Amino acid sequence: MEPIDPAGALWGLLEGSIEKSLIRRYIFHQQVSIMATQAEFCDRILKQLNQVAPVTVRAMFGGYGLYCESIMFALVADTTLYFKVGDENRQDYLDAGMEPFIYYRQGKPIQMSYYRLPDAVLEDAATLVQWVDKACHVVRCRKK
Repeated sequence: MEPIDPAGALWGLLEGSIEKSLIRRYIFHQQVSIMATQAEFCDRILKQLNQVAPVTVRAMFGGYGLYCESIMFALVADTTLYFKVGDENRQDYLDAGMEPFIYYRQGKPIQMSYYRLPDAVLEDAATLVQWVDKACHVVRCRKK
């Protein structure tokens, strides 16, 4: 028995190309709006991070990778900032109640070694520089 695709079934019920065209246009504008919001978020994050380290950004897989001296130490997915974690700094994130970055491949959750950065850390430059250093340290240690 094949699974039912409600979106596909509804799509088939639409009579004319005008309705389908309107739906396509709506979906496109929603996607553009989400991308603009994510880009604006990334710009704001970049300004804050550049106060404590030379951070650059690259678009990747629908999100952004954040680099410090050619080391990817963070990522932005949707409008959430995640920092690289390892045994050295994972407890900091757990103590703050932060969740790991999880994406889905073929319907299965894949957890990566990035955790959401607490908002309070982002707002405090002295603390932020320490967390950036720890995340970069994790990456450097794994490359050896």
